Amino acid sequence: MNLTKYTDLLMEIENKITENYLALYSGEVIGKIGDLEYEMCFQEIIRLIEKEKQILLKINENYSLSAFKAEITKYKASKKEIPLTLGHLIDAEVYRLYHIIDTLTGDDLLDYASTLKTDINRLILDFLDNLISNPYYQDIRNDLILYRYNLIYLDPYLESDFLNDMLSTDVSLEASKYRTPDLPSYIFVDKSLLVLESLDFIEYIRSHDEQKETSNTYALIVIAIINILSRLVLCDEQTLDLIYDDLAYLTEDDEISLETKNLINDMQTILKSLQNHIAWSR
Repeated sequence: MNLTKYTDLLMEIENKITENYLALYSGEVIGKIGDLEYEMCFQEIIRLIEKEKQILLKINENYSLSAFKAEITKYKASKKEIPLTLGHLIDAEVYRLYHIIDTLTGDDLLDYASTLKTDINRLILDFLDNLISNPYYQDIRNDLILYRYNLIYLDPYLESDFLNDMLSTDVSLEASKYRTPDLPSYIFVDKSLLVLESLDFIEYIRSHDEQKETSNTYALIVIAIINILSRLVLCDEQTLDLIYDDLAYLTEDDEISLETKNLINDMQTILKSLQNHIAWSR
């Protein structure tokens, strides 16, 4: 079987994985976690991922990852990944596979980038667990639940923990293991994933503040805030200095609404309550 046929077969599996994740999301929204239908979708994802792994193994044995990525890119229809990729982009499967490919390279820097992304996502999941159960955020509860499944769907490490019932409320951060003299270039990953992405989220808040009356935009502003704060936790002093003033200015800017400023303060309060079960692995 050639690479194109392998990829076509894989994309069929990815489409089914996507459908089942969206079914889990719908089930949770209506309070059906643990019901037979929810459990059937959960088990179907496990079965499909085993098939996914078998095909990926064959591809990895016979073709370069760059050739595979080029083949996957033929299915790409959107310009870029967005916070709510699952359920919002018709090519969500492409971004799922991009993240999987990054974990297969064996490149130390990409390994660190994948680990750092997972650390960020674990912190965000902690926020989401708090917000989803909070009646104050009931109006955006569905968006927050979808975002939680989106993170799991796109992160192979989180997905493995989720499917093995190992997503813990105790967050263990792994990034520090890579921040050693043996990998001095980790600072460039930090500047990209921690600094630049935080600044992008700050800009999103600034440019969409007046549109937050719509539930989706309001949810995305909340998502932007918890993304920034999760990245701040992972910053060392050098990278923190590149973000903190911009965030502080956001809370002081007269052009930013009081509601958004209160949201930032609320998220900071939640972060303080979460910090007692956040630990760095050694």
